[in-house]
Amino acid sequence: MGFIVNSQPKKLLYVLFPFIVLIISLISINLLSMIDSDPLDTIWTTRQLVIGLFIFVGFSFIPGFLQLSFRNSFPWFVVSLSHHSGSMKKHELVYKNHSICAGCFGSTLSIFLSNICLLLYFFFPSSFTGITPPVLLIIGFILILGTYSRYFTTFSPRIRLMQHSTLFLGLSLLIIAEDMIFQSALFIVLLLPSWISFLLVRVKLSKEKHSKS
Repeated sequence: MGFIVNSQPKKLLYVLFPFIVLIISLISINLLSMIDSDPLDTIWTTRQLVIGLFIFVGFSFIPGFLQLSFRNSFPWFVVSLSHHSGSMKKHELVYKNHSICAGCFGSTLSIFLSNICLLLYFFFPSSFTGITPPVLLIIGFILILGTYSRYFTTFSPRIRLMQHSTLFLGLSLLIIAEDMIFQSALFIVLLLPSWISFLLVRVKLSKEKHSKS
């Protein structure tokens, strides 16, 4: 993993990898669904517990994205939304004389949006009954692809901000769609490998892009 991703085909392979993992996971889940599962696994409160863990993990990423640090005096904590220098300043959005890292702020926004969706499903699952799972899956795929599209061409900071704000939201829609279809806590957990692979590929491509900036 130490080489530079310096060609479009290699980037495409990186992007395709988590989708392949996701497809394999969904096929495995579909095969396992043909086998009678433990009734406890399908109880809504059990599934809520797993969804709650996803929400907690999502929030745990925020301090890192915001470069959060704590102090012994007021203000007790500070965030660093401008942490690029030189040519890498192009990764930041300037708003009212303030520089904001499009990637970190967009990812934080994405976590909040995704957790709002998961919390809405957690407390009011009936609010999603008007949306069919296939529609959620398609929207989730499109949102995730929107995030990865930034690694193939250069966009303005405003557009990059929007792209970064879609990854976690897309993943949350996949989780909701999967639970609506299979209604199994175990099957939600089986999405974890694909969830992790999406994040790892995002980090890898981001590091490669920064190293060439």
